[in-house]
Amino acid sequence: MKFLSVLFCLCMTVCTATELPFSWGGDIRIKWNHSDKAEYLNYEGSLFAKIEHENAWLDTKVKLAVDDWIDEINIGRVSLEKALVGYRFAFLDNANFFAEVGHAKLDYLFESKLQNNSYFNGLHIGYSLNDFYIHAVLNRGTSFSSHYSYMGEATYTWTKIPLNLSYSVTQWQPKNDFFISQLKGFYSLRQLFNKSISIYAAILRNHKASSEANGYYAGILIGKILKARDYEIDLNYQYCCKNAVPEFDYNGIGHGIQLKGRYAVTDSFSLQGKLNFVDKIKAEVSAIYSW
Repeated sequence: MKFLSVLFCLCMTVCTATELPFSWGGDIRIKWNHSDKAEYLNYEGSLFAKIEHENAWLDTKVKLAVDDWIDEINIGRVSLEKALVGYRFAFLDNANFFAEVGHAKLDYLFESKLQNNSYFNGLHIGYSLNDFYIHAVLNRGTSFSSHYSYMGEATYTWTKIPLNLSYSVTQWQPKNDFFISQLKGFYSLRQLFNKSISIYAAILRNHKASSEANGYYAGILIGKILKARDYEIDLNYQYCCKNAVPEFDYNGIGHGIQLKGRYAVTDSFSLQGKLNFVDKIKAEVSAIYSW
């Protein structure tokens, strides 16, 4: 982690000292969290920087978070969310192959509401051709002594329908022996309602478990934030059995309904709310400033 933090600082230094194409930004978030077990405020600040030169790139992100509990216990932590070095090999106008190596949250690479909550440390490769995309990961995991994984996903998009289907597999070894497959679909209803409305669903299974091995979710996404006064609402139902996903990689809420909404007050400032209806209601309200 110390090496990766130095890499981020080096990235910022090189960017300011050279004329390489450089982009940077960040956000500040204040969250109020409430459940039957605890109530606290969370303060987060993120900073990202990216250098691109021809077909190569260096992409980094650092986050600082502080939890302010009602009983005055404060917990601060700094984490390197992303540090990736990559290169793109272009074979044809409509096809390309890329490879990147480094560290990132798995949900930056793979999308799921039930898994990919741990960190990737390793190699990520991908190939795209027209509407077909396939990518894979050799992941050393968050600890060099506990677990590693192989992951792969294939996605095809029918632009005229419009429908997006993807199938992924994940193998965790050795202490956490899971072989998980997930089939996910995403369908846009814009052509029917002339608005940004989409429905999505996924089914997941751990093929190494003999029982309690399934999970699934389904939901509807309304709106999309592009500018001030835009909004986005995500309503979904989740169900995940205890043996479907390893605990360290679990990204869901259990068995219940999740409602999440966000409204852009200005181009830079937005308000976000989240409600989880599981055994008991969990609430989260955030104020977000980004640049």
